Amino acid sequence: MFGEALRRRRGEKTLASCLGKVGVKMASWSAARCLFLLCCFGLCVSSSSRAPAQVRLVSERPGERPASLDRDWPAVVTHTHNWRFREGETTGSFSAAGEQLVRWCWDLGIRAVGVGSAWNPANEANFERFEGPDRDLYYSGQFDQKSVMDVAGVKATLTELNAQSRGSTLFYLDNETPKNRMGHMWWFGYLYDYPAWHDYSQDQPIKYYENDPSVEINALTGEPHTRRNLFEIVAIQRRAGAIGVFAHPTRWWVSNGKFTSNIAAMSGLFLIADGSLDGMAVMGDRVYNKPYQDLWFSFLDTGGKVPGFAETDFFLNQVMHHNELDTFRNYPHIGNRPLTARAIRDAARSGEVFFSNGGFLNVSVDGVPMGSVVRTGQSKRHRLRIEVYPAPNSRLGRIQIIGKHGTVLAVKDNFPGGVLEYEIPGHDEPDYVVVRAFGSGDDPDHDPDQVRYLAVSNPVYLWPPGFHREPARTLCRLRVALGSRWIGGSLEFQTADGELLRREPIHAGIISLSEPADSRIVLSKKGLQSRMFYIAMENADVEKDIWYLSSGEFRKDYPGLPQSVVPPQAFRLESLREALNRFEYEIR
Repeated sequence: MFGEALRRRRGEKTLASCLGKVGVKMASWSAARCLFLLCCFGLCVSSSSRAPAQVRLVSERPGERPASLDRDWPAVVTHTHNWRFREGETTGSFSAAGEQLVRWCWDLGIRAVGVGSAWNPANEANFERFEGPDRDLYYSGQFDQKSVMDVAGVKATLTELNAQSRGSTLFYLDNETPKNRMGHMWWFGYLYDYPAWHDYSQDQPIKYYENDPSVEINALTGEPHTRRNLFEIVAIQRRAGAIGVFAHPTRWWVSNGKFTSNIAAMSGLFLIADGSLDGMAVMGDRVYNKPYQDLWFSFLDTGGKVPGFAETDFFLNQVMHHNELDTFRNYPHIGNRPLTARAIRDAARSGEVFFSNGGFLNVSVDGVPMGSVVRTGQSKRHRLRIEVYPAPNSRLGRIQIIGKHGTVLAVKDNFPGGVLEYEIPGHDEPDYVVVRAFGSGDDPDHDPDQVRYLAVSNPVYLWPPGFHREPARTLCRLRVALGSRWIGGSLEFQTADGELLRREPIHAGIISLSEPADSRIVLSKKGLQSRMFYIAMENADVEKDIWYLSSGEFRKDYPGLPQSVVPPQAFRLESLREALNRFEYEIR
């Protein structure tokens, strides 16, 4: 303020001096000063007129919620565990739990459930065995891992649930896997390729890359425990048509002085490597989880597609303890298609999904649905259509239109439900539109953790002509040492799921190539066991950024954080982008 006042006084003195030189007397100085201020005002008006136009309400049409919406947009519960117990709990009856589950779904209008492991008592017993006393045996290479999948038993569990529901609820296969220090995932269209616990290592120091400081020796082999890394798992699932959702992306806690991470530490890496994500949980643990949403917006700010979803993490054998408020549901647009696991997966892939604990929310821009792209530009104006209704036996509160950086562009209060239409400005840079609808009395600004009702749309993406976020590429510089045991063999660059990109003979010297950031290298030579690794997982700079999250090191830079809060900056997207530009590795 002082600096501005000083500049203004200097300007007035300069103007007074100039006017004096042309014969303007002090008596007329007051008029000259007014002229100066009017000129300044004119400049301000001129400047503001070049600012982007604001969001403008065009029409509002109150109305009742049509019954057809419940058929076209079925409620789907995801990220569950069918037969799980906390320490000290009694198991009860498996058949009675199934009956309760079917009745609970009917009461809440749940049309589909992704059923996660453990799927039944036999599966739970194998969990206890192979995550417990026979863990070393299972991972020793001396045991047929697929022999304990019990595919028939898992299918029978789903068949029985679907028979009991008589078509009112679809029960389809899901699983929360992997579960490790770098994050958890659940799936639409899950491929059951190994036993449910196969990629678990939540509380164990598993080795994921060559210089990984986390090491636990398998007593039967004398070698470190290893697991498939997330690039390999995702590639296998995608090849089968599945899409993976990063679970509870900022969840962590400290118990008895020990830091435990459920953070989706590799979500940022996948976002930069692929240019998009299959999905991430945005509603979970509580209906308005602000840290989840803040992270989501920061990911969307990169210009990539990032569909958001709701998750429950429920033990389905205990669903009677849950009600409509804490049952967070996805509502994919199925329309007139039969309700199948494939249809749900396809809708999830398209991003034409909203999520809530009972409210309805459908958003389009220029007739283009959620999850899709509208081409935009600075001179364009777009028509945003919002169809919104409160959850049964409740009322709507604040409706927010959200843009880039999570900025609230417009607010509508006390709308009873129906259709709102807005005019929104275009931009020359990638942007998006998301809508949130809170319940009556909810205060997301001052009391976010006490929000009771919320519906959130997926984005409609506003991209300028020609824009598309491309997957990252990495310049690989591989040094083959003179005494390398691999000399005379071959090196293959492969896609993440094993498709050959190129093959090179291995000889002493430098191999320098640019390849997709999610690709992998396979070293082969007669007489040696082949070695496969993903270039991103062996990138030391990448691993530093992943470790920063998974180890809890970020808390040093953000002291006093409540549990399950991770600032979006801690995901270090720009650092990951820079790290993925190059990869140096010595083949010994």
